[in-house]
Amino acid sequence: VRAHAAVVVPAFGMLVAAVVLTATTQASFTATTASQSNSFSSGTWCSESSPSVAQVQKGSLSNNTTGTTSVAVNAVTMSRAFLFYTVRMNHSDADRAEIAGTLASSTSIQFVRSSSASAPLVVEWTLVEYGCGVSVQRGQFNKNDCNDDVTITPVSSLNRAFVTWNEKVDSSSNWDTDNNTVAQLTSTTNLNFWCEYTGSLGNGRLVYWQVIEFTDPAAAKVQAGVVTGPAFASGASSRTVTLGTAVDLSHTFVLVTATNPID
Repeated sequence: VRAHAAVVVPAFGMLVAAVVLTATTQASFTATTASQSNSFSSGTWCSESSPSVAQVQKGSLSNNTTGTTSVAVNAVTMSRAFLFYTVRMNHSDADRAEIAGTLASSTSIQFVRSSSASAPLVVEWTLVEYGCGVSVQRGQFNKNDCNDDVTITPVSSLNRAFVTWNEKVDSSSNWDTDNNTVAQLTSTTNLNFWCEYTGSLGNGRLVYWQVIEFTDPAAAKVQAGVVTGPAFASGASSRTVTLGTAVDLSHTFVLVTATNPID
């Protein structure tokens, strides 16, 4: 098993990612001269170095058919919003639980599925939008093999950006553990997707990806790496990876994916 991880710490990174966020910034105003003309209005103020979340939307859907399902959401700014979701299903075939999702427009999330089953697939999704300080780019491609490179708009620094992605398989394809994908930013302009499988994956594997970047160096720190060789010794159920820089656990999250050379 090889794994890639990113640890993101917004002041802030088997992909491992951890993220740490700084406190929300507030501003106060004081009138130095008494006057009836003095007035202040409350509102939201966002600092690039201390970005704040503008809104979080959550929901769920049940799906047991192939094709595209759209979910309406409150309007967001797509360049500052990103999607997370999880999937569960009571079925023995793992490929039937594969569903690809993306923020298709400022008011719509789109989920695409190729395989169906009598048991419904349940998706729990979360859409996060920042008021400022975050830049999000997204895209899609058909994955044909286990080593694909995608050119992205340059990010300022790898230690302020991380990637999330998801995929669905063609209804005629079998899904094995060696097909699981690991993705990583290999440069400020390249996103690499790889897995352990040595054969052709076919043309039915749709990948949606997001690259989320904190634009100010003071806003976040991302640490990422690949665990190889294997990631887990035979019979082992855990492994500890030492981070290059210590993080504040209360402001940090981890993202991990893995691929396996054995079906």
